[in-house]
Amino acid sequence: MQIDYVRLFNDYHVDYKRNTDNYVNVNCPFHDNGSRGYKGGFNLSEGFYHCWVCENHSIYKVLKELLSVEYYQVEGILEKYTGNVLVRNKLNKKKASAQKIVLPCDELNERGRNYLIKRNFDPDYIYEKYKVIGIPFTGRYAGRLILPLFYNNRLVSFQARSILSKRKCDELDILRYESLGIEYSVINPKHILYNLDNCRNDFAVVTEGFFDAIRWGDDCCATLGTSTSPEQRVLLAKRFVKLLIVFDPEAEAQERAKKLAKQMAALGVNDVQLIDTELKHDLGAATEKEIKVLKRSLGI
Repeated sequence: MQIDYVRLFNDYHVDYKRNTDNYVNVNCPFHDNGSRGYKGGFNLSEGFYHCWVCENHSIYKVLKELLSVEYYQVEGILEKYTGNVLVRNKLNKKKASAQKIVLPCDELNERGRNYLIKRNFDPDYIYEKYKVIGIPFTGRYAGRLILPLFYNNRLVSFQARSILSKRKCDELDILRYESLGIEYSVINPKHILYNLDNCRNDFAVVTEGFFDAIRWGDDCCATLGTSTSPEQRVLLAKRFVKLLIVFDPEAEAQERAKKLAKQMAALGVNDVQLIDTELKHDLGAATEKEIKVLKRSLGI
């Protein structure tokens, strides 16, 4: 993904310098003023960030500091500054081509069970109903819970969720969720919806993430992020006559929810509702009592 950093930094009033054709340089936000002077550089051709004082950092982490935004907002901002490059990337994007998925482990071990218990989930129920497994001690997905993605009762992909907190992931510069590559999936995860197989009525609650859907239960599906694909929206329009959109309480997520509601109405879904849970946390962190109250208020 090639980003128009010049336009981005102009819009957000970030001090920068275009030293070469291949770099846009900034004052690195991760060391003291004595070492400042455009020592940080965004490489335009290869898409990485390098500081000549404190070395490499994730571009997400750097932009979070430079733009003074939250970590989760960076992806949405980047989408606006990819221009024609984004169009070309979409035309040349990878395609799901796997015939079968091999999971990194085959059981919900004690470490995984303890993580779920800590989040007030019943590990036996989660394992039996949603086939959640983990956590591997070694390999690419070490320290992550494995969340399988099924479609028409077939395993088509998975995501791996770090058991570390969001703050700790940010500090260590690691992603909370790591997806199986699209080319290694049977179906692109963004072409379907998580937990759709457990939606059997003509309405659905639409949430962002795995744990939001798991906490709510049946008749709830997740878009796996605040952004939705045309394939996901068409699938929602074909399957349901009523949609209750319950995204996280953050401002950016709520704006995406409003956008999704308009898109679904344009696709012919007459009953689309934005639900304010009045909670300060997402559904995945809600208590069973809070979910019961929400369901009762919605007549579910």
